[in-house]
Amino acid sequence: MVGNSMRSSDWICPGCKNMMFSQNMLCRNCGHRKPTLNTMGEACWAYYPLASERMKCEGERHCPECHGIIHRSHSECLGCRQRRVDAQQAPDATAAAAAAVGYKLPAIPGGGPRTPPA
Repeated sequence: MVGNSMRSSDWICPGCKNMMFSQNMLCRNCGHRKPTLNTMGEACWAYYPLASERMKCEGERHCPECHGIIHRSHSECLGCRQRRVDAQQAPDATAAAAAAVGYKLPAIPGGGPRTPPA
């Protein structure tokens, strides 16, 4: 189950027991959510078999949303912040791509037309 290439932040899926890389928020095999402090509490540590073997910095903590490591110099999880930024930029990228090919997106109810700026 645990291979030579597994890192301390990789996790074992609670549903199907397959090894997942740390960046996967869902199991790629069965779709089970990544075990985190918010979803499972302290029981989540059972699904990170190498977590105790990594070197730790003083004052670091784990993100309750994605189980990423938050260094004491940061106020928020950098991984979660980047996912929020990517999610906010996705609608803008869709509108820009539609405008590039001359497609007008349908109107949003109560929000006016979704045409990108020219």
